[in-house]
Amino acid sequence: MDTKQILQSGTVVAMLIASLSIAHYYVISLPAKHHALVEIEQQELEMKQREVQHQLELEDEARRQEAYEDSIRSTCHESAEQSAIDLYASTCDGYYMECSEGRYLTKTYENGYAICLQSYGL
Repeated sequence: MDTKQILQSGTVVAMLIASLSIAHYYVISLPAKHHALVEIEQQELEMKQREVQHQLELEDEARRQEAYEDSIRSTCHESAEQSAIDLYASTCDGYYMECSEGRYLTKTYENGYAICLQSYGL
């Protein structure tokens, strides 16, 4: 064997060792990369779940607020209507206008309703 053949075989051996080292590093690093990817996916999933939960909480709060406001509107309607009926009954004397039970002056109702809503901040 001459020097040229020894150098060539040494080069082949060095390339083989380098290739095996790179392959070994790649194989060893795969589980770490996989674990990192799984962890990132898990974090993204948890973030999406938190976003969905937050959106559900916002929608629930909006429904509760709407129900609360509907309750106030109903209370104000009843209160304004009764006040308008009472005022109509107290001013109705039968001479200037015909009195009918359950009737009221619309403007009195509208004012009473608006004042009631304002008192609740609506």
